[in-house]
Amino acid sequence: MSHFKLLALPLCLFLTVGCSAKTPPREAAPQAHSSQIRQEKGIALLNLQELNDSNSEELILKSGKPSFVVVYSSKESSPAQEQQLEQIVRDSHNYTGAVNFYRLDQAKYPNTWSNISNGRPWSQGPCFLMVSINPLMIGTVMEQQSGIDVPLHTISSGRMSAEIQRFFKIPPLVTHINADNVDQLVLNPGLPTFIMVYRNSSPQRDLTQFHRFVYESQLYKGRVGFVYIDLDQLDLSSKLGLSIPQQGAPYYLLYNPQTRKYQVINNPTLSGKEMEMAISQFFGPGHEPAKVIYQ
Repeated sequence: MSHFKLLALPLCLFLTVGCSAKTPPREAAPQAHSSQIRQEKGIALLNLQELNDSNSEELILKSGKPSFVVVYSSKESSPAQEQQLEQIVRDSHNYTGAVNFYRLDQAKYPNTWSNISNGRPWSQGPCFLMVSINPLMIGTVMEQQSGIDVPLHTISSGRMSAEIQRFFKIPPLVTHINADNVDQLVLNPGLPTFIMVYRNSSPQRDLTQFHRFVYESQLYKGRVGFVYIDLDQLDLSSKLGLSIPQQGAPYYLLYNPQTRKYQVINNPTLSGKEMEMAISQFFGPGHEPAKVIYQ
């Protein structure tokens, strides 16, 4: 359970989100597999919209959705920070349509940092802000060091998911599978599975496909599992018993965990209706989407 500190701000309330004694200890941010070397460093970060002096109020306060902001300094560039930022970009797709994710370079826009933090001096990055719209609050993810609350500088996917759940009451809509959770999310449940495969280091500024994938996932809850695979992470081919194509453009996999049969759909702009037709044809009767009734 998180604990809070409240301070009055001109436009909002500032609170700190941290761990109590019952909160699991901080996990280390996942490391990229050593054999998977990025060809263009920093390109994944460009997939998050950047806050600046002119757009921050519009994007954060008038979007109508809660926001997660990763604040970093380009003057503190390091492999560890780069991997952390890449993880944030990857995990942002788990909340497409529900939570807005932004980036803020404190070294580039010190005034924006000063405004959003109520003048807090910059010490070290990255740090993680969460903005609630109703009620209007800005929270910083914290940890305790020697009994003192300090900003968290390394956040794992699990910790980020837990904080979003606590602060916004929003669970992940779709989850990335990796070597640690593929048994729990795919193999053990044994549900027919629809997989969106993409490469986090490739430009993905158009989020249309992620929006479609998340929307369709809600129509198949409990009957077809929807998950992501990021090709920049450890290859899951042997674990799933199939050959996962390594390519730049996004594509889709229909996968039966029980028979290990699969089908590749090489269409990066697959429509929602085409997703539904592919699922029905591959998995057979009983795997149609729920009907949406508009009143």
